[in-house]
Amino acid sequence: MLGVKGLRSESSSEEDDELSAQESDGETNHSGDDDEEGVYVDRTTPLCQKIHVPLKELQSACKPWKNSVIIKLLGKRVGLCFLQLGLEKIWNPLGDMEIIDLECDYFLVRFSNPSDYDMVFQGGPWMIIRHYLVVQRWKPCFFPLEDELKRVAVWVRIPGLPLAYWELSRENY
Repeated sequence: MLGVKGLRSESSSEEDDELSAQESDGETNHSGDDDEEGVYVDRTTPLCQKIHVPLKELQSACKPWKNSVIIKLLGKRVGLCFLQLGLEKIWNPLGDMEIIDLECDYFLVRFSNPSDYDMVFQGGPWMIIRHYLVVQRWKPCFFPLEDELKRVAVWVRIPGLPLAYWELSRENY
C-alpha cells in the first residue's frame, strides 16, 4: 500500500519514486484488487478524515497534469497576469501555457506541448524582474502550505576572476 502523509517538495521516498514510475509508463507493480491498492491521504488534523484513492483512479486523475510544473518567484510577490507575461517572454512556448494560482505564491503551469515542458528543465536558471524562478515537477501530493525550499540551483558569474581560482571538479560543491 502506498501511504502519503504531508509530503514536501524535497522528499524523494521510495513510494514517490514508485508512483512516478507508474505514472510515466502507465504500468502498475502490484498484485490484487485495485480496491486493496491505492493511496491514503492523511493530513493528520482532527478535522480531516483519511481518504482512500484507488491507484487506477489516481493515475487517471494525474494524467492531465503530466506536462505541468510548480513554480515560485523567490523574494517577490507577483500577480497571475504579470507572471504570465513574464513567462511567455522568457520561455516563448510553442504551444499553449495555462497558469493556475496556488496558495503561498506558488503557481502551477500546464503545457500543451511536451517540448515546452522539457525546455523549462533543460534551460535556465530562469529570472523574472531580477528574481529567481524556482521550477519543480508537478506531483499529486504537493501542498503549498507545507512546502519548504531547502536548496536552489543558481548560476553565479564573477567577472574578472583569475584562472587560478577556477575549479573544474564538482567535488567541493
